[in-house]
Amino acid sequence: MNIVPMSVHIGNIIKEAVKKRGIKVTAFADEINCSRRNVYEIFKKKNIDTELLLMICDKLNENLFLHYISEQDLSNLQNNKYAEFLIERLTQGGQKAAEPDVVYQTSTNASAELLAIIEELKQEVDRLKGLKK
Repeated sequence: MNIVPMSVHIGNIIKEAVKKRGIKVTAFADEINCSRRNVYEIFKKKNIDTELLLMICDKLNENLFLHYISEQDLSNLQNNKYAEFLIERLTQGGQKAAEPDVVYQTSTNASAELLAIIEELKQEVDRLKGLKK
């Protein structure tokens, strides 16, 4: 995995995510249980506590941790996600599926869910590519 922390200024990324959603700083401060002044301090920080970033991700409904992962690793994640997901579904959480129709139904459901996951990952990769330009 290629972690790229030196090129990430998470405060700027958070600021842009808040701005993109049209959230007022005061409202965002209320959402993360801090003062308006503290939010502006967060915007200035290159690094923040992971628990705080988790809370911010939750409130913004966006995984900002992805900014710390290289494009290649995101692509690898996309490819590996399908294999892991399908194995999990076909073995039904560790127990082998006994009946062929159970395997077929499980794989059919898994395929639909995987297509949605893959589409989300592709959109995130495209979004991150746009940020690097």
